[in-house]
Amino acid sequence: MMTLIRNFLKVLKTKGLGAATIKILKYLWNRRLGPTKLAEKLKFKTDLLTALNNQKKEITYLCQETNMATGGVKVMYKHSEFLATLGVASSVFHPNNESFCCSWFEHQTTMRKNRPFNHLKDFVVIPEFWALPFAEKCLEQDCDYAIFVQNGYLLNDGVSPEDYERLKKVYNRANLILSISDDTTEIIRIAYPNIEPQKIIRVTPTIAEDFVSSKKEKIISYMPRKLAEHSQKLCFYLKENLPNNWKLLPIENLSEQQVAQTLGHSSIFLSFSDQEGFALPPLEAALSGALVIGYTGQGAKEYFNSPNFIEIQNGDFKSFFKAVVSSMNEIDNGLLKSEAFLTGIRKLRDSYGRDSELKHLLLFAKAVEQGKNKH
Repeated sequence: MMTLIRNFLKVLKTKGLGAATIKILKYLWNRRLGPTKLAEKLKFKTDLLTALNNQKKEITYLCQETNMATGGVKVMYKHSEFLATLGVASSVFHPNNESFCCSWFEHQTTMRKNRPFNHLKDFVVIPEFWALPFAEKCLEQDCDYAIFVQNGYLLNDGVSPEDYERLKKVYNRANLILSISDDTTEIIRIAYPNIEPQKIIRVTPTIAEDFVSSKKEKIISYMPRKLAEHSQKLCFYLKENLPNNWKLLPIENLSEQQVAQTLGHSSIFLSFSDQEGFALPPLEAALSGALVIGYTGQGAKEYFNSPNFIEIQNGDFKSFFKAVVSSMNEIDNGLLKSEAFLTGIRKLRDSYGRDSELKHLLLFAKAVEQGKNKH
């Protein structure tokens, strides 16, 4: 029995698991308590493991209910799903419709339904646009929470100026702040300079493994829902200047798999990102082997590097037009197959692939488990 407890203490210290459980085991060790029969020892070990599992908090993501293609919703679903693969209890909860479940993309996320929250067992992740109402509820119930900022430009969205102090309070008292990009982290620090840097944990978005290069065609694709007026203007300017073998192709009303297929065949992708926390479509297009030309939306600056990307300042239609026209010639001359271009794709996959995503999620889960940064 003594050996069993000693081994458990070593495991607990190595993995940094709950301090409460360590205290219990130390108490047992000091008192020299415990069964002696083998069957009783095994039961004791099983009970301890059960206690460990029960001690860990479930991470629940609060999420809006929409079946429109919304990157932020998909990220929260996938983060929850991947946390589960790491052995962390996690779920998604739709507070305005508990029976809702997204169906526009594939996932194996656990949905939380008809279960009240418990401040001892739950850790709540709140999207930035719901920070004020839901974080205040967490504070009232003494429930640990993180605010997940996927767009720093929405920090005060829907909040009246007279409520800015309340908003500052829920950010300052959050256990953790999740940030989707370097740009978002900078915005958080600008808005709330008193937040301790260690409270902000960087995570990355989910990139489906379907986004890979396929047989390239002379297709220039874009998403009309992004700055629709800008895309209409640029397409109007390009229409009379495209070679006969090139075509413009809007991406709209497609499933995730269909979007991946379209990007896989595209040679150029036009980015119209605007004030975005990360800007996922340009990255998906680049991983699909397309040359991306256009706006960073600020959030994409961290990965918008040559030769896979050409940055255009928002609204500079002449430069945008010239970049597209000159790039068609470069692509005809083998740009997409050049070593520098292919190396750029590999670097992107290293930085934003599944391994990187899981690494960041593990750091988040450990911070939750360690219970740091109490209100």
